[in-house]
Amino acid sequence: MNKRFSQLLSCLLFLFISHLAYSEVDLSDKVENLGIPYGDFYKGGAKIYARNVWDLKAFDGRLYIGAGNSSNLGPAINAGPLPIISWNPTTQKFIEEFTVQDEQIDLFYEFDGALYTPGHDPKESWRLGNFYRLESSGKWQKHRTIPGGIHTYAMHQKDSRLYAGLGAINAVPNAPKGKKSGSAVATSDDNGKTWQKINTGGWRIHAFLEAAGEVYATDIFTGPDYLKVLKKMHREELYAPVYEFESGKVERRLDLSAEVIFKGFKLEGMRMAKVVKPQVWKGGSLYIGAACHNDHQFWPFGLFYALSLKKGDVKTAYVKLPEACQVWDIKIRNGAIYVLARALDDSQKNFLFKTKDLSKKFETVLTFTSSTFARSFEFLNGDAYFGLGSTIRNPQKWQQSELHEQTGTLLRIKKEFFQP
Repeated sequence: MNKRFSQLLSCLLFLFISHLAYSEVDLSDKVENLGIPYGDFYKGGAKIYARNVWDLKAFDGRLYIGAGNSSNLGPAINAGPLPIISWNPTTQKFIEEFTVQDEQIDLFYEFDGALYTPGHDPKESWRLGNFYRLESSGKWQKHRTIPGGIHTYAMHQKDSRLYAGLGAINAVPNAPKGKKSGSAVATSDDNGKTWQKINTGGWRIHAFLEAAGEVYATDIFTGPDYLKVLKKMHREELYAPVYEFESGKVERRLDLSAEVIFKGFKLEGMRMAKVVKPQVWKGGSLYIGAACHNDHQFWPFGLFYALSLKKGDVKTAYVKLPEACQVWDIKIRNGAIYVLARALDDSQKNFLFKTKDLSKKFETVLTFTSSTFARSFEFLNGDAYFGLGSTIRNPQKWQQSELHEQTGTLLRIKKEFFQP
């Protein structure tokens, strides 16, 4: 082989590898089906909906899988108690580790090297709410210590302080009997042994944002019609879309409206919106916006970033992705942002995007087509895992045909087939 030909071959090989690494790669033929972890627990019919993989979290060599359903409407209502199931890549098996006395495992968090999941909707008295922690012993433990926790939808940690975002009893003291539940935040400085409950008085706390060193709790963002509902429920003097916490005090941030938090988006014709799956990134928070009409079903509509929410210095932005798509999940891994999205048509095409700098374009790590869309994803030992889901148009008029039989399936694409 002459030198010139060898150099040409090396150049072509480099260009080919570069194309594989940084251009769109359809890996549909590389996808492994690992099974439906909650298939035996939620066997069929309406219960298929509760197999939705709400979250995936890699921790200590295993992959933890969220499922269940806490809604009072639609299929598989109040679908708990349920087990925490993990995937062990060494044994290639699903493991039932612990049973939560709640109706849904929605999110997992890692704080100080420990794994947590909040009690989404307890199957016990609402006098106390739950959170669950995988202890240093390797065993899960229920901590029933959160005051008035009807729902613990979110958790956060900053400077060793734990925050719990609640829908709580007796959060609206001046409301008539039977209408006193509302949004609240509980804080703990002793690792969740005791909590201080701070009534915010709105609807529910769905997420926490951290920006420019401050913590903010986000309630629902109301459209005109639902704002009237809140007023009828005696919340107008307490409700705010965002609450700011500083020195143990709470401040209503009425200025942080939907148009500010979801830059460029308006709630015209919408019932409400909320922040979904926030991730702290370089001093700010990256998050998904989700909104619903009058059907109680939230649909993600975009990716956003809040660098600062301080008064007089609010900096939020809409984050554009390479494709017109619907964003379903975000992860920050090894200094990079990964975003899972689905095509807007009915092709069931899934995208995994990546960037290390929000000022630059996202790269397409991989794409694949599945029987139903991928709702969540995670990396474990370099492999990419995806949890399949299904949606319904209207919880009050849902159809069995909307619940795909493969809902809850865990998929894997091995690391040798893509450049993370």
